[in-house]
Amino acid sequence: MNELVKIAFMLLQNGGARAAPAPRRLLRSALINVLIASSLAGAVMLLVVALWLYLLPLLGSALTPLVLACGLIVLAVAGLVAKQWTTPKPIAQVAAPPPIALVLDEAARVFNANKLALLSTALVAGIALAYSEKASRKRR
Repeated sequence: MNELVKIAFMLLQNGGARAAPAPRRLLRSALINVLIASSLAGAVMLLVVALWLYLLPLLGSALTPLVLACGLIVLAVAGLVAKQWTTPKPIAQVAAPPPIALVLDEAARVFNANKLALLSTALVAGIALAYSEKASRKRR
């Protein structure tokens, strides 16, 4: 029991962090992001050319570039505002976790004081887990 609690606290201290992604996976992700960005840039350029050809007879050769430039400026400002709005705020520093020995002592004290409640809770959780696995197998 004591070793299980130690393992759980070690995982909590690490935040349950996973290992860093493999280099191939990272390279694949970077290539996909470059492909997406270049496709988006090409689509925006095609949209601007199509708008240019559409607006040229309507507005004339002087106003068409002006209208398209204003539209691109508005789009850029909207992107900057969206980036500023979605950037996460810095998180305040959290106090250092208590030493693991103190936490283990407290956990052992709570367990010894409430053995019946903790064991019955574990029993109910085990039954519920077994039932949910059994029900999920029936659905397949």
